[in-house]
Amino acid sequence: MKYTSCIFYLCLCIFFTTACNEQKSSTNTQVDYQALVKSLETQEQKLAFLQGMYDTDERLRRELPKIIQSHGYKSEEHNKIEQELKEFTEQSIEKSIAYLQVWGFPDKQTLRSNSAETPFHMLHHSDDIQLKREYFPFLWQAFKDRDIPGSAIAKYLNKLYKLETGESMVIKGGYTEVFEVDTLLRSLNIYVN
Repeated sequence: MKYTSCIFYLCLCIFFTTACNEQKSSTNTQVDYQALVKSLETQEQKLAFLQGMYDTDERLRRELPKIIQSHGYKSEEHNKIEQELKEFTEQSIEKSIAYLQVWGFPDKQTLRSNSAETPFHMLHHSDDIQLKREYFPFLWQAFKDRDIPGSAIAKYLNKLYKLETGESMVIKGGYTEVFEVDTLLRSLNIYVN
């Protein structure tokens, strides 16, 4: 009996030690992203940082259907690129959040590149409803500043609506982008100025 209790206690200690180390490593990663983003002092550094994420994201998303076509759905190669894309997306969301917290949404006029929309794309890929709601004000301000188009806001809100309700928003008849965005904002109880 003592032997069993001792083994149980030892396993419990190992479990909690491992869990605490994983939690520390996760926290350190966020701190590292914050430090990394703070070290981006020039527009060229910011551009390279954002463009790198954007290019890798585009490459992985273009490769995915080609891998499925050539190796088959749920093949070893498909599973490998799915995992790579998942890990990359999770890291890129964290990096984008750090960027938004330190520098705000990138100014498209200053960067003069599609990389300015990188934080939007990364947050759009997220399925975390709370995260999407928390960082929406950054995207709304970017839309107001003309750094992202209205179609991007509609796309983002449509995904949020689908995540929250399990259904896509259906608007009958013709409608404008402004009407779509306004309808989604009201449906999601998001109030903006």
